[in-house]
Amino acid sequence: MQRTDQAERFLERLASVPLTWENVFRSPQYTVNSDKEVVDLLLALRDRGILVSMKCQQDPKTRTGDTLVRWVQKSTKAALRQVGGGIRTFKTREFWCSHQRRGQVSFKPNQIEPVRAVVIVETLEAVALNQDIPLEVDSVPISYLSVNDFLNILIELRTINDLILYLEARNAICSRLQRTVGIEKHIFEFYVLYGGSPCEVASLQDILEEIGEHKTEVKSLIRKRKIANLQAKPIEHLSDRLSTRLESYEDGLDEELVRLFDPALKRSNYLMIQDELCDLVLDERRKLGASLSGAVEKVKEEDSNEPMVYQAAYLDSKPDFLYVLSSSKGFSRNEVIKRCCELLQGGLAYYGKTRGLAVNYTQNLESYEAVMINSFKETPESMRLGKECFSNLKMSDIPMEKV
Repeated sequence: MQRTDQAERFLERLASVPLTWENVFRSPQYTVNSDKEVVDLLLALRDRGILVSMKCQQDPKTRTGDTLVRWVQKSTKAALRQVGGGIRTFKTREFWCSHQRRGQVSFKPNQIEPVRAVVIVETLEAVALNQDIPLEVDSVPISYLSVNDFLNILIELRTINDLILYLEARNAICSRLQRTVGIEKHIFEFYVLYGGSPCEVASLQDILEEIGEHKTEVKSLIRKRKIANLQAKPIEHLSDRLSTRLESYEDGLDEELVRLFDPALKRSNYLMIQDELCDLVLDERRKLGASLSGAVEKVKEEDSNEPMVYQAAYLDSKPDFLYVLSSSKGFSRNEVIKRCCELLQGGLAYYGKTRGLAVNYTQNLESYEAVMINSFKETPESMRLGKECFSNLKMSDIPMEKV
């Protein structure tokens, strides 16, 4: 296996942790006489996608200086050709991907809109690309990074929406730096220093001077981000766990509840639930994760045999959507799911929302339950439940941070 193939598999696994595996597609293909690769990696959320083309060396330590620069220039052009072909393929052809979890996933022409493309090449040194390298192809913006930098950015940003926002901000900093790979640490620190809205600069030296003047602040902000990102882990874990359902999921459930589940061999509803978790920006994910963790901790402290703690949350970015986050212990799955249904219906009626997701972590079973409603119409019973369950909850307005 070539090192680039190994790197593609590693990138797929790494990206799947924060982005959720269902949104990561390695080596999508189309067929004309034989199978042809579209791009190395597609990061897709609903109908928007980021195309990634990667070039690696067999041994990154063997090239330095001018030899490395020539290899990077040549490899960047080759990756750019693949990206250009991929953008055209997305618009004009059907293509498919053999997915780790979902099996073969097929895409129709124009089903996925390429909103960004990223060319990544392996280099341990900063390399300035030729200034005639295009910054967009067919109106799709192109970003150029080293492989290692792209991996680090994925870990830091953690969501597809945050990655898009970062690449947009990065392109506004300096056109010359857009064509330089291997300097992402400095650009990211500059991005964090300015709260996700960095000013335009003339050169890398300007960035280095700005970071140098605020060295202590930058370190503090980076440290604060790492701590804050831990709050997003419960939502990332939940999204990942949704892909697996108990083999005995029907056991102990009323027939009415069993009918709410997808057939075992045709599961698709979990993908819609994942979308409502994966379309959050990172700070929204942090806030919801903190709420879920808070409910879990409160239940742990409860002395009663059957405690249940819940919180409601809604976001400015999704004005019609409600999240109900809860934890419990001592209840059967049947009772937990019923309560989630009641809480969600009551919450939607009380807060005037039309769509929502209720999530419960059941501590004695060490499992999640999730209930989603996509088109809600209030009833007298839902209004009663809403007043009973939510009228005494304390609501707080918590501002979101861009980074």
